[in-house]
Amino acid sequence: MSPTLLGPCSRYVPRRSSSAQLNMSSLASVMLAGILLSSCRGADSGVGRAAVGPLRPFADYFEPVDSMMLKCDPEHDIVRLSGIAIGSEGQVVVTDPSQGNVLMFDGSDCRVLGSRGEGPGEFIVPIGPRFDELGRLHVLDPALGRISVFSTGGAFLENINTSREVPAAFGFELMAPSKYVLAGSRTTDSSIVFVLDSAGTLQSAFLPIGKARPAGTDDTPFWGTMRFPSVAVHSDSIFAAQGLIPSLFIVDAATGDAAVESIPVPGYKPPEASTSPLSPQEFRDWRSKQMLAMGTYTALGHVFVPFVNGVYFDGDPSILMERLSARHWVALVDAPPILAGSDSALWALDVPSLLDNDPGILVRSYRAR
Repeated sequence: MSPTLLGPCSRYVPRRSSSAQLNMSSLASVMLAGILLSSCRGADSGVGRAAVGPLRPFADYFEPVDSMMLKCDPEHDIVRLSGIAIGSEGQVVVTDPSQGNVLMFDGSDCRVLGSRGEGPGEFIVPIGPRFDELGRLHVLDPALGRISVFSTGGAFLENINTSREVPAAFGFELMAPSKYVLAGSRTTDSSIVFVLDSAGTLQSAFLPIGKARPAGTDDTPFWGTMRFPSVAVHSDSIFAAQGLIPSLFIVDAATGDAAVESIPVPGYKPPEASTSPLSPQEFRDWRSKQMLAMGTYTALGHVFVPFVNGVYFDGDPSILMERLSARHWVALVDAPPILAGSDSALWALDVPSLLDNDPGILVRSYRAR
């Protein structure tokens, strides 16, 4: 029996799981390539028209507070940073999907969690490390379709299967108590946000906009690899974006109520699909000419959505859209790529440290001025 969809912004509660498995090696290729290189109405508001001022320098709004130079042994140089988590005891965990590495730093000491592979506690494409309220570490591997859980000290505890409910996951967040919020897709419906319990069982799904595409374009297979759904959580609110459309979707996880705001990106033009297969260099050239939403983050009580011409973590041109309040945005330029956020800090990558010849990578924390 199929779940019942309640509307374009509604949630549904599944009667049972029926998701088909995807080929994990193919998914790994899609995920790694992505990392490396209709109307939706709320209960009362509809699509919110948002206001934005002129472009502002990031440095006018934020100031650096602290920095960390992350450097491991030569066999585990950080090549492509995709996420960071700061533990309550000061430990720092980063994921490098290009190398399949999860690295835990305690001061200047570096420890490698797991190794490349498919066994317990091993990784193919690790992303999005997160610490829970008990100090346990959670790492998503979309290629393996699971979340690996480690103790505060880095000992492997268990794997949580996510592919059964969400075959293609692009990111996740933790929501108390003991819930996972995944951004992804599956074949049984077009939702992009999924809430799983601590055992990996689907509790609810939101935002059936998985087929959304730029206005005025045909639905081609090319768009299927470019949608990049992303999710962020603050308290009971879920914030989501989809790479091809300039909109922020907001879900009340307790009630399932959803709304959408347009994101008024200055100079935004809808992406244009390629009509032929692209080589890696052609793909990068295509990306440099398009503006895609490449993530959703919450920090310092605000929501951030970067729109990027190119590859985000390479420091390619971007506009960082910051939501100050409902339908009130500011557009920031010269902003570093965001890695994570909290109520007290915004963590970002220092791009020059990634591009120079030194194997270490510099990460900075920022606070509002």
